Amino acid sequence: MACLICGCAAKEIPPASTFIEIDCPECGFFGLPKELADKIKSGECRLHVRRNRDYLAMRNEQKQGPWITPVDINIYQLLRRHGIGDGD
Repeated sequence: MACLICGCAAKEIPPASTFIEIDCPECGFFGLPKELADKIKSGECRLHVRRNRDYLAMRNEQKQGPWITPVDINIYQLLRRHGIGDGD
């Protein structure tokens, strides 16, 4: 599968809950809600590459799990706005 952040070839780990887990050589290991993953796969929304990588690095530094949650998506503005360049 393709990484849902950057599009590189990545491995999807079968979900054990409502989150899917992805292991990407560029973005690292992370999880996000299956509902959000489905929206990304359908093209309904996109994740901001740099912001998500920075967010995951911050979580790692703070010894927190690599989970991208709906609350964090809003707080850290992790989604790209359609039609607006965002410096990826």
